[in-house]
Amino acid sequence: MTIADNEKLECLSDVIRASWMPRPRGGRPINIATISKWASQGVRGVFLEVVHVGATVCTSREAVSRFFAAVADAKQKARAARRATPNTARDSRRSAATKKPTTTRRKAAV
Repeated sequence: MTIADNEKLECLSDVIRASWMPRPRGGRPINIATISKWASQGVRGVFLEVVHVGATVCTSREAVSRFFAAVADAKQKARAARRATPNTARDSRRSAATKKPTTTRRKAAV
């Protein structure tokens, strides 16, 4: 999806200081490098939509909202996939633990 013409563009340095941007780290703003990584590397296969205006990278409030929603959706799908797929190593350890003998050996007194 791309940024629509009717969306107000803001440069990334303004986005991090915006009042609508979440501040999850004790009230400190998200680092601009983090937002740049969201645009260039993505999170869980989701990329932040940006527009290059000369040397300035811009995005919109709506694009950030779409990004957060898409990342949350991807995270939820990954969790559902993990729950649907059994963890064979964990299951084999559990079944082996239930098959262990309950008797213990005593050391001989010297």
